[in-house]
Amino acid sequence: DRWLGTLLKDARPETREKVLASVQVARIPAMRAMLGDAASKDLPGSLAAYPGPVLILAAPGEPIPGPLRPGIEVRRLSGGSHWSPLDASEEVNAALREFLRPIDAAAGTRRGSG
Repeated sequence: DRWLGTLLKDARPETREKVLASVQVARIPAMRAMLGDAASKDLPGSLAAYPGPVLILAAPGEPIPGPLRPGIEVRRLSGGSHWSPLDASEEVNAALREFLRPIDAAAGTRRGSG
């Protein structure tokens, strides 16, 4: 399918292999329905309605939805693809740790004061 080829275009060969192997066991009609539903949603509107912290990690060349509400953190990764958790796992993990650090600290403070 073209849609999967588009998503795998910039992926590393190992990532491409893992994704293609997972597709062999996935239910393609269910995947299409899920992706179609996700693509039809107003992502900026959904993010605006969510009051909590938001981090968007985008691979080079990947579009960033907008306009975004103030407070949404956007980070452009130095590498990776649509599959950045596989292609650039160290960078993704570091960005997540950095983003979660103050949230974790605030949660610890609330737990300690209760």
